[in-house]
Amino acid sequence: MPRDKSSDVRLTSLFLDMLAAEQGAGDNTLDAYRGDLEDLSEFLARRKSTLHDADTQILRDYLADLDTRGFKSSSVARKLSSTRHLFRFLLSEHVRSDDPAAILSGPKRGRALPKVLSIADVDRLLTQAKNMAETPEQSPLQKLRALRLSCLLEILYATGLRVSELVALPLSAARRDARMIVVRGKGNKERLVPLNETSKQAMTDYLAAREAVHREQKKKRGSVQVAVSIIGRERSPDAAAFRARPQGTRAGRGHRAASRQPACAAPCLRVSSAA
Repeated sequence: MPRDKSSDVRLTSLFLDMLAAEQGAGDNTLDAYRGDLEDLSEFLARRKSTLHDADTQILRDYLADLDTRGFKSSSVARKLSSTRHLFRFLLSEHVRSDDPAAILSGPKRGRALPKVLSIADVDRLLTQAKNMAETPEQSPLQKLRALRLSCLLEILYATGLRVSELVALPLSAARRDARMIVVRGKGNKERLVPLNETSKQAMTDYLAAREAVHREQKKKRGSVQVAVSIIGRERSPDAAAFRARPQGTRAGRGHRAASRQPACAAPCLRVSSAA
């Protein structure tokens, strides 16, 4: 004889109390569990069953019912996780002598394809960086930063380098007047990467501005270290992204390629204090 549905409410409440007390679950987490388990309890009630006597087959029927109702695979997987967690709790508390959810298998979660920039978006991004570098009413330091950003974006989209490879490029990579640069990639392996005329010109412009600021700062303060500190020392893609994010955001809002990859390029080509 099935027990009354109120017993499901009591068991669910005990389970949620355990999550809050022992695992420190927050309000949003508890609300998500509560919604999932109330949905399960309502399905069991329609089948004249409860959490005390539900078996594996009826739980499989519940998963099939979720699919029939049009739930996405990610939602089904979350509800299955809540169900498994609840029945493990009931087993550990000796409310049940078995765990009917232990052998259940859920849907595989698909991996979303990354969002990318269109050719028009990339063109706008590069144009915006170039316009920033050509703005007349800016200081030499501001011009240097703008030229650096333009240079790195040009290199990034001309060569297809990984961001980690781009931020590790030595300053000497921009000094050679060559059609190729040597890149050290995964596994510490080196490869030759071709450059186009636009990226080579961007490197030339950046180096000229950098050397001009270098000379000016050396005259004022008598130290070459000043120019290096102006460039910055962040070597990780995450640190780099923060500094150039507004540029990427304007050109391609909501696209990862705009907000991360090009943006991460910003603080490169400034290798060591000896450069």
